Amino acid sequence: MLERLRSEQAGFGIVEVLVAAVLLVIGILASIGALDGASKASYSAQRHEQAISIAQREIEKIAAFPWDFVELDSYPTTVVDPTPNNPADPRAYVSGTNFALKRNYYDSAAGPPSDSPAQEAMVRDPDATPTADGYSIPPLSQNVPVGPPSGSGVQPEATIWRFVTRRDEDCSLVDLPLVDLCPGEQGAKRVTVAVALEPAGNGAAPSKPTYLTTVVTEPDVAPLDLPLNLLGL
Repeated sequence: MLERLRSEQAGFGIVEVLVAAVLLVIGILASIGALDGASKASYSAQRHEQAISIAQREIEKIAAFPWDFVELDSYPTTVVDPTPNNPADPRAYVSGTNFALKRNYYDSAAGPPSDSPAQEAMVRDPDATPTADGYSIPPLSQNVPVGPPSGSGVQPEATIWRFVTRRDEDCSLVDLPLVDLCPGEQGAKRVTVAVALEPAGNGAAPSKPTYLTTVVTEPDVAPLDLPLNLLGL
């Protein structure tokens, strides 16, 4: 009787050990998964910040050009993107010589920003050799190095899309709608930059382009010089 009890106790002890071992393995795997998820999320955030930084530098460089040279050296081509709801190629928003305006470029169904048209005409350099003047804004740059090589020795790269469009400015007076204070070229240009980093081996985001846009105004042009009494001053 005593020996049978000891045998049952010993067998029950083995089961407990096996259950504990299984639970331990499950816990370890869950911890590894959580650490991997946290690491991937952190890396995704770093990549997103890197894409924003690249886009910001591009916009600052373009905005520093003389006003007349803030224009593309050629029109970007229209592409058909296989992911229409969230295009992987921003040229899916190109239609001929126009570029679509979106509140959210990650959603092709989104409408334009408030008080903006659905599309704006892109600004292209009419010069046959735009690089001759020392300024050139290509609509696309591929295989752009971004940062030092990774641990594997591979140089991270990015694809950069650039769009410059003419922004129509309503400079007429409220009481004098026929008086245009911004005639001719006295308007503004919208610069939109999209940056896509090469796919990460661990699947970290962003897998789609990161967008940044700003409006550049002519710094040396003032509104029309109208009589003060006409302006109501």
